[in-house]
Amino acid sequence: QTGLPTAKPLQMFAGKGRLFVHSNGSIYYKDVNSCSYTAMSGSTTGFLTGGHFFYYPGDRTIYHSQSFGHNMRKLSLGTRYAANYVGRSLVSGYNDGAALSSKFYVLASSYSYGNSLYMSDQFNSLIRKLDIPTNTVSTVAGTYGFAGSVDGIGAAARFSAVSGMVGDGTHIYIIDNLNYTLRRYTIATANVLTVAG
Repeated sequence: QTGLPTAKPLQMFAGKGRLFVHSNGSIYYKDVNSCSYTAMSGSTTGFLTGGHFFYYPGDRTIYHSQSFGHNMRKLSLGTRYAANYVGRSLVSGYNDGAALSSKFYVLASSYSYGNSLYMSDQFNSLIRKLDIPTNTVSTVAGTYGFAGSVDGIGAAARFSAVSGMVGDGTHIYIIDNLNYTLRRYTIATANVLTVAG
């Protein structure tokens, strides 16, 4: 493997025939059959400084959450240019609505399904959703200002510092950090259920 820095990788993500590595404030990628990585951003190009997660739909674009930047950026593999996509850089808070006007308190993970991108808003203890065609953000589980551990539908559910999430097209499984539990969100009904812990 060539092209990677000597620093320990912080995060890896595979999708659509490519492997992405986040390390030392930069993103590197390679095709699965290649042994050489290409630097995409960060200290190499000056566009990014760290991050939490990747979403790669296969259109030569990566969606990347900045560490404590409270926003998601859209990166082009072709131009290596990054532009703000969701939330406001370095501005934490809470606001639904137009993507660039929305606010988060650390975007920790995401799961894409259909025309929606679900996101864990970590320290607001909420599950948020971006409707991709309209670039509109909404809260689909939890209520701003109320943390806890309560199963229920939509706003009735309570979390405490949500982080990682993964889905199967029917459910989204969410790590509820400070409750030490695994929660399950049903996409069709917005019902939240504790399944482990």
